Amino acid sequence: MCLTKKNDEAVSPVVGVILMVAITVILAAVVATFVFGMAGDTQKPHIVMLELKKMNPTTMLVVNYGGQGSGQLESVNVIAPQEFKLTDFDGSVITATASGEDYIASSVATPSVGSSLYLISTDEWSASTRIVLTGEFGNDNPEILVDKTI
Repeated sequence: MCLTKKNDEAVSPVVGVILMVAITVILAAVVATFVFGMAGDTQKPHIVMLELKKMNPTTMLVVNYGGQGSGQLESVNVIAPQEFKLTDFDGSVITATASGEDYIASSVATPSVGSSLYLISTDEWSASTRIVLTGEFGNDNPEILVDKTI
């Protein structure tokens, strides 16, 4: 009879500990990436309240009610599917130019809180006219401020 001691222990506890440490390090790296902003640079949108309403069959009114981003707002672009004239924040009149299927006009006066724009069309605005107002804030990315079907 041989009296040798049989070893039933394997390396699995050591491998298990190594795997747990590796998983913890990977999770810590992922969390640190998001916490320290290395996942990407996102811009917060500017908050500006513009109201667009139909005054009569040929005239739309845009009122600037302000907001956190109103101080940075440099101009407002108006995009509509039919020809119109834009009465700017300072009272000057700008004729919209054709761009593809739409007409575009941009304010030249600096918008102030409480100021208004008028969109005056030679034809009546139809019941399903889509008007888009974008704002320029000094960067190359205009932001949509209003997208409304009147």
